[in-house]
Amino acid sequence: MLTKSDTPIDNVVAVLATYGVEAGFVVPTDTGLSKSILDAHDGLRRFLKAKSVHDFDTQKQGLDNKKEVSVRLVLPNQFDNRLLSLYRPLTKSGDPRMWIGQLGDYAKPFNLIALIVDTNGVVNVVNCSRKDVWESRDQDGSPLHSLLQSAGTSDVASELLQKLKNVSAMGFIKSKRSGSTGIGFTLETLLGIPANSSKNPDYKGIELKSARVAVSGHPKTRADLFAKSPDWKMSHLKSAKEIVNKYGYYSKVEQRMQLYCTIKNVPNPQGLFLRIDQSNTMLENLARKTDGSEEPVVVWSLDVLEERLTTKHPETFWVKAHVRNDGTTEEFHYVSVTHTRSPLVTNFGLLIGSGKIELDYLMHIKPNGQSRDHGYKFKIWPSNFDLLFPPPLIYELSA
Repeated sequence: MLTKSDTPIDNVVAVLATYGVEAGFVVPTDTGLSKSILDAHDGLRRFLKAKSVHDFDTQKQGLDNKKEVSVRLVLPNQFDNRLLSLYRPLTKSGDPRMWIGQLGDYAKPFNLIALIVDTNGVVNVVNCSRKDVWESRDQDGSPLHSLLQSAGTSDVASELLQKLKNVSAMGFIKSKRSGSTGIGFTLETLLGIPANSSKNPDYKGIELKSARVAVSGHPKTRADLFAKSPDWKMSHLKSAKEIVNKYGYYSKVEQRMQLYCTIKNVPNPQGLFLRIDQSNTMLENLARKTDGSEEPVVVWSLDVLEERLTTKHPETFWVKAHVRNDGTTEEFHYVSVTHTRSPLVTNFGLLIGSGKIELDYLMHIKPNGQSRDHGYKFKIWPSNFDLLFPPPLIYELSA
């Protein structure tokens, strides 16, 4: 139903992200407004559960088990207290339902309604389609403006920043490992971080990511968010080998079958693309066939991917480095840091759907017939960081 919104949800997500705020969204229909009933779709249910507002999974059916939560409607100049009803009816398999008291006085059919939980745990209801409400975010002292706030810098971040400034003061440093991973390995070595394959953040809870930058200062490559294998049990294809055999190509240079490609929300040259399923619980990798039909490839649980994002990037330093290369030796000068915190987890699926987050397949068949994959890597261009993270802090290391 979100697709029927009269206001582009991508635009609203982008604005909220600049304030470090994530939201659950609902779009009322004319029927829903007239019958005082809204579908609590899966994305909204996960949002309410993550914010400790309500867990539909543990709620029994029937109006006797209905839960009511005090909420605030956000108006241009004031808050208006209402009740949010959350229940599962006895009919229709108990499909989760909700209703916001007198919503018809506040919203029209197909308006985009955002639910924002503030630092006190209070649910705030914002009609993003109402111009007077939405534009009040720029008015100092308005209810919406007071809602959109962000956090500061931790002691560990200050400690790591000082160490990075010391590294930067060393100027260009010869890479301690050849290849694309040299930039990160060199920095971690200088910081005294031992090489490991842990999925946990690198430095006392802070993840470190390094990138080469062009003369213009812009990163040459996308940033790695994390790597996560598909849910093979639920997938149509059951291994990397099956994926390569069906969608790969033969490399004359490497003399092997391989599949090195980027997949996003529109079909790539292999016909592969990503889509969030209708239940909003699974990320699907599908393939568009020559006759226009679609076939399943593999899937991931959206909950698992969101948890992986939260675990990997509670706080991250994205370090940029200038590069010198004489053809045999690469050198790095680490010059700046983009500091992100607390990813806007519920935006992850939306950004997959809009093509802002991409997936790389890096796999081939070895001479012995076995498959080799280098991880299923989810990536994002740094220019889109503000859609996934609260407003970042930028540090110039040489300043």
